Amino acid sequence: MMFRHVLVTVGVLVVCATAQSEWGWGSGLSTPKADEKEAREQVEIPYFDQEIGTRLLAGQFSLIANVDYVRNSLVRSLNVYNTPFGRLAYFGYANQDFYDSVYVYLDSEAWEADLKKLSPGDAAFVRTIVYYCFTGIQTPRYVQIQLGKIENEQQREFLEEFFRAKSEHEVLHANHWEMFIGIAGNFFSNGANDKLRPGPAFDLGFGYCAFGKYCAEFRIGSIVVVNPYKEDIVQSGVTYYKEEISYTAVEALFRAKVIYSYSYDLSVFGGLRLHAIEFDTEEGKYYKEQGLKDMKNGYSYGFTTGISGAKYFGRDGGAIPNVFGLGARIGVANFGDNIFDIDGYNWYGGIDLIVRFGTHWR
Repeated sequence: MMFRHVLVTVGVLVVCATAQSEWGWGSGLSTPKADEKEAREQVEIPYFDQEIGTRLLAGQFSLIANVDYVRNSLVRSLNVYNTPFGRLAYFGYANQDFYDSVYVYLDSEAWEADLKKLSPGDAAFVRTIVYYCFTGIQTPRYVQIQLGKIENEQQREFLEEFFRAKSEHEVLHANHWEMFIGIAGNFFSNGANDKLRPGPAFDLGFGYCAFGKYCAEFRIGSIVVVNPYKEDIVQSGVTYYKEEISYTAVEALFRAKVIYSYSYDLSVFGGLRLHAIEFDTEEGKYYKEQGLKDMKNGYSYGFTTGISGAKYFGRDGGAIPNVFGLGARIGVANFGDNIFDIDGYNWYGGIDLIVRFGTHWR
């Protein structure tokens, strides 16, 4: 009985379909709306690389340089890709002849010759988009270099947003902080060397650079790690032994970068240098307990100037300027007025590990 029912049902459908055709009820099962829907479904939306590659092979560089066209093509491609069918179709797409044609063209002299026909900015934009689609060599650093050639604001904003990169000029001129830590050495001359001997030191400091070029720095410039005094100091009838005396220099500097780039800089600096000559506090207490006069610590202000340079290191291809660097500096300072009759000059030099950070340096 069930088999007979199926036969009857199929027969009814066939009769109804025939009646529609013969009796004028319509032309088969299709309708104008159904035909329109089917036509829309058959329209193929190319993926981003397909569309860019098609325009590339056709020599339509003006379209690839058009930000609105590129953005709309990318959005359409992403919308298709984000559907289950789109993902399946994407991974199943294998028009090898198309890709071979693109790669042959990119490897030819015609590619560079065609780019030279464009303005430098359009050529940089087209090159970046095409390389993104087909070669994968658009590293953040590469994009940053291309940004420096682009004058069209829309093109620049699109690349900055899409690749999350900033132009080299913008990054290098950004405000940022710097920290310093390293080793140094002190050398004395013209009278200062009569009482002070050269010795190693420890540097520590930080600075802030406005516009990436003008820096204000504070350094504890020379924490001497060995006793610098050649002889004991006698003052007011009290002898203070050289083993109990320490010397520290504190610097407040202004530094201007004369030459600077993505990976190195050369600067001149100048400012004030505080020379602090201090004595062991425990020994001072001992003198007071013995009823002896305690000697006060001595401070004097002098001027200092010098040159410094740095080389920065980082991950290859990174768009963010290198964060870590190795710096060197050489300077000279006078002692100014002091109670220890120390005149002459303090020559110093050091090697620092530099860390810089800020809005565009993270």
